[in-house]
Amino acid sequence: MIDFERKEEIASIKAEVLGILNMVIGDDLYNKEMMVTDLTNLVALLDEMDVTVKRIELDY
Repeated sequence: MIDFERKEEIASIKAEVLGILNMVIGDDLYNKEMMVTDLTNLVALLDEMDVTVKRIELDY
């Protein structure tokens, strides 16, 4: 059950990351200030995902 919850958490993070990338790439009105904020959030999400993956690996 815990493994499923962590995998679900990772999937949720991946969805957020893809949403941010979609905004950065697809919006012509996007400016540098907005991009820096969103890319910073993207890095934080990837770090969070890395921690979650490491927790799953420790369980095995």
